[in-house]
Amino acid sequence: MRSRTVMAAAAALCLMLAAVLPLTSAVAAQPTRDPIRSGIGERGEGFSFIFPESKTVGCGFAELAEVRVGGIDWEFSDGRLVSVNVADIQITNLDTGTSYLQKSRYHSTTTILPDGKELVEIDGRFWVAFVEGDVGPDGQVVGPGGAEYFVSGRQTFVYDPKRDAITSYSLTGEATDACEILG
Repeated sequence: MRSRTVMAAAAALCLMLAAVLPLTSAVAAQPTRDPIRSGIGERGEGFSFIFPESKTVGCGFAELAEVRVGGIDWEFSDGRLVSVNVADIQITNLDTGTSYLQKSRYHSTTTILPDGKELVEIDGRFWVAFVEGDVGPDGQVVGPGGAEYFVSGRQTFVYDPKRDAITSYSLTGEATDACEILG
């Protein structure tokens, strides 16, 4: 009787190990991640910058952006960079004084493709500017003067660092022309 119990326990242990070992190696094969906090700062950190008047990017008039941002980035061992951010961005047209508060709340993933291009996927609300020659939210190449949008939804685009251009862009959501709001 005792040997049957021992054999049954040994068999159960063997079955458990057989089930767990492949699971352990599958988990070990997944990419690891390291948090990076210095890139975006601690919660509530603020900074500002001037988006200068330009004939190739943005709205064509100088803008002051006052930013309070918090969040975290993770760099995965497979090269992906994942960010979760919360930002309040007060944007002011320096010519007219017109202001708009953009509340960015988003999750983004950047993946380096085999050809060196970057696939960027962003879910949430985000402020984005396009330079002349980028592919913009309407799927067309952005013309002279560039463009700037407040985007809400899921945007996916490919950035080519060799050309310094967004070469494809898709959006499931809404893009509001920031230049119209601030103009």
